[in-house]
Amino acid sequence: MRFEECVYRGLVKRDLRAAERAESSLKIAERFLKSAEKNIEI
Repeated sequence: MRFEECVYRGLVKRDLRAAERAESSLKIAERFLKSAEKNIEI
């Protein structure tokens, strides 16, 4: 099923605030990445 079809069927909704949360999500991902890199060093 294509993305457009999912939107049409109401399975996926547009999130107008997604851009607002993107920066904090990237910071969280960066912390997880640093933690994973430290685990690799062990």
